[in-house]
Amino acid sequence: MSGLLVALLLTNTLIQLRGADKKKQPFGIFEQTTDIGQVRPGSSSYDPVKKRYTITGGGADIWGDGDDFHFLWRKVSANGITLTCTLELPPETDDPYSKAGLMLRESLDRKAPFVAVLLHSNGTVALQFRRETGGQTEQMISPTKGNHLILERKDRWLFMSVGSPEGDYVSDEYIVLGFPDSFYAGLAVCAHNRDRLLTAHFSDVILDTE
Repeated sequence: MSGLLVALLLTNTLIQLRGADKKKQPFGIFEQTTDIGQVRPGSSSYDPVKKRYTITGGGADIWGDGDDFHFLWRKVSANGITLTCTLELPPETDDPYSKAGLMLRESLDRKAPFVAVLLHSNGTVALQFRRETGGQTEQMISPTKGNHLILERKDRWLFMSVGSPEGDYVSDEYIVLGFPDSFYAGLAVCAHNRDRLLTAHFSDVILDTE
């Protein structure tokens, strides 16, 4: 009787632990995945073997005075950060402005200030940013094309670097932007069409803080 009771207790504990593991939904180095704005539901997953993030997102755009996209993020407190990735977008998309990339964001509100390095489906890489809540999005287009992206913050200075397939990085553009020491850092995907979803793959993802 005592042995049976112990076995039942152990079985129940294992079931609870497995349930807790499922609820955690691990996302590699990131904490949570969120739909921002008005979008079709997106998703994020992490393959620890391939060390690759797969993110599916909808949304009309990351532009104007508010954004609609999917965001895999981690809350960070630092005035120095380097975020890098190698990004794959589907070749079959017919929307040249669907996009994905690296983002630092003041909050999860759709009108929040942000800065991002985004690769578009037409191959354009841009440093996009919003200076204040509800302000208009601005951008600086990189003269370099590539899918190896770096977004760096050093106090008020924010830098975009783009790498070629050969692995050579060029520091293209930078801005000076007032940004809080506590913010959200992560990976963003936008379909540029509220009725569609875009799936992007991120590998070689590194997030370093100072």
